[in-house]
This record gives sequence, C-alpha cells and structure tokens, in this order.
Amino acid sequence: MASIHVKYLLLGSGAGVAAGAERLRALDALADTLVITPEPAAPYDHAPLASMVALPVLGPVKPFLPPAWYAANNVKLWTARRVAELDTARSCIVTDAAQRIYYDRLLLEIPANPPPPPPVQPAQFSTATTYAHRNYADLDRLIHAVQGAAGSGQSLTVLGPTLMAMEMLTVLASLKLSLTWVTGRTDLPLADLVGPAIAGAIARSLADRNVRIVTAAQPLPHNLTINAQVPVADLTLVRPTPIRAEQYVLTDNTHQTSVPGVYAIGMGAAALSPQFGKHLKLLSAQYVAEQARSAAAAMTGHTSGDDPATPTTPPPPTTSTPELAYTLFDGKALTVCGEPRFAVRWSTAETEGALSSDGFNAADQWVATASLK
Repeated sequence: MASIHVKYLLLGSGAGVAAGAERLRALDALADTLVITPEPAAPYDHAPLASMVALPVLGPVKPFLPPAWYAANNVKLWTARRVAELDTARSCIVTDAAQRIYYDRLLLEIPANPPPPPPVQPAQFSTATTYAHRNYADLDRLIHAVQGAAGSGQSLTVLGPTLMAMEMLTVLASLKLSLTWVTGRTDLPLADLVGPAIAGAIARSLADRNVRIVTAAQPLPHNLTINAQVPVADLTLVRPTPIRAEQYVLTDNTHQTSVPGVYAIGMGAAALSPQFGKHLKLLSAQYVAEQARSAAAAMTGHTSGDDPATPTTPPPPTTSTPELAYTLFDGKALTVCGEPRFAVRWSTAETEGALSSDGFNAADQWVATASLK
C-alpha cells in the first residue's frame, strides 16, 4: 500500500484529537492534516460517559465535532483504524493495514484505562459480570447490564476510590439498586484529593442514597461489578520508542515529548508545570480539549493565542513522578489543582464546599482551607 505524508497527524478517539484538529486548522488553514481514531465514529468527548450509566438506552455517538466538519475543513478523518507501530526516527506510523504515514508533527492522545480487578475474592470478580468503562462501546454494554440488574433487583458494586466511581454511584442511585463502593484501603474515599471534611460530606451524601462504602477486604455482596479503579496509562504504542515515559508519557510545558515534533496529551500524559516544577497529570477528561488546543498552538509555532510563540527552555523536572494536577467533575462541581498545593471546590444539591482562600504564603506553602458552607 502506498505511503502518504501529512504535516499534522493526530491519533486518538477523544475530545483532545478533535479540539486539536480544530485549533490546527484555525492556525494553519492549508496544511495537510489527518486524524486517525481506532473507534468506528468520529472523536468524541469521553468525560460525560460516567454520568450516562443510568440511561435506559444509549443513543448514537455524539462527536466532539460534527463529522461533516472534517470534510468541510479539508481534514482527513480515518475511523476504525489502528496504529501498529510508531517509528519516531523516520517520523512515521504504520497502520494495521500496513500503510505508512509520514508526518511533520504528531499529536498523541494517550488513553488511560482501569487495571484488572484486584485479586481479592477472585471468584466474585468474574469476567462475565465485571465491566470496564473506557469508551462508548463499553458504555453501551454497561447500560444494558445495569438496566438488567435494576429490573431483576440485583446488587451492583463499583470498584475504585475515584471521581469516576463517585459520579457513577451518584447517578446509579436513581435506579434504586443495592449499591456498594469498594474503595480499597480506606473507608473515606477521595480524602487524599479533597481533604477529610469534604470527603466525609461526599460519603454521607452517598450513604443517604443507600450506597454502602467498604474496603476490598470486606464481604462484597453483588451480582454486577463496574471497574472504575484509578486508570493506568496505555503506553503500548510509545514503549518501543525513545519517547520518555514512566507511569505516564512525560512532556514539557507545551506538551512536546522528549522526541521533537511529537506531542502528547490526555489521561495518559503528564505535562511539566513551570509553576510547580514537576509533571502534572490530568484526573479528568474534562481538560483534554484545552490541553490539545495548547499543544496545537505549539505545533504551529504559536502560543495559545494567535501571536507567535517566544521560544523558551522549560526548567528541568524536579521529579519524574507525576503529581495530582487538576480535575473537573460534572462541569464545575469538583476542582483539584496541584498536590500538595491544591484548591478544592465541591458542590451537589445537598452540600457545597469552597475555599476560604486560594493563596500561598511567602514560603510557597498552601494556606487555603476547605470548608463546607
């Protein structure tokens, strides 16, 4: 199969790829641009998936950009294509159809998926009744399983002390299921993110909805399991390359990897923060689109605005271990920025928490305190 060359190549299935393509086209209207996604539909926003598990029926995929946008803006879109190899030395990829595509700039949206269920009471975590939650196809299968469980009075367990687990449990409570949240070693989930006061409010709010919170060591009465554990970056494509990756793909503050011309965003990437002097990773897909717009600006030699970028040398990382960065839950309900220096805002219909301050003292220590209103 003949090889092709494009100026910009974007790989992934999420909102980051779509937002990146949109920004690239705005900044470089005539450049050859190709988007490749492994899924059968155009790239879409993964962030709302957790809040859709209680739907009676899942409708068609709602892409981040209308499929017609790609053709109208001369951006090639290839769906249901997988990348078999990334060759950074030759600036090319090889697809599962053995086609070579050469690029000048590459944007990777690195996914992160829940690991397998823990080996605790393994008989209860059968593959037949345990569902992952990674993409639209997973969600379609999960909705059918949840509706079946609701109709037969079965119980449901959600694994993982994560924001996704909390969001799913909140919406699943409307189905009047018997719900259990397996939080691992702690019976106060999310305390490391939002502090014990707000974590306690979250736990009480869920308890009021008849959600039982247990550790993995306790009995797990359930018929259906949703795996919403802390996601692990999928580094399959980048591991054989010189791209620097440890737990996550590590990038500079413009999202460029250790290989010039290759940029990485998404839940499986961690960008260097000049402010914090360390790599920060996303905790929610809500911010992936903004990451992509910033990366696209750098790929075209611009800043996040339309002015030419001033070349800068980012400071060296103080640690290769990504710290908690920031997340946005349900649009604006929960925001966490930087650990150990972070700010929190939490709100539901029942409780609302806010910072009494978001400043730092002269010693650069976080002095804000979270308090419930």
